[in-house]
Amino acid sequence: MALSHDAVVRLTTLGSALLLILFVIGAPLLFAGVVLVGALLGLLIHAARRLTRRDGWPPGRTRAGLIGAGLLTCLVAAPVWWLGQLRLAPP
Repeated sequence: MALSHDAVVRLTTLGSALLLILFVIGAPLLFAGVVLVGALLGLLIHAARRLTRRDGWPPGRTRAGLIGAGLLTCLVAAPVWWLGQLRLAPP
């Protein structure tokens, strides 16, 4: 038994709405994850640079974490911003 065209349109609309709702719910978690991973990468780079020195772990961890979080957030957001500019640009 095949679905009618109207049923397919309704199911597609419901699926799209569900996907949009799940994206809106998951977007803050994704953003928090990107910021967290960026901060961890910044701290790891900071630690790798400072391990060769003998004076231990100097201050600057907070700055390194913020720089890493900012850079990774910008790298993730740049393609989305670029695609939005292409979509909004007049033909």
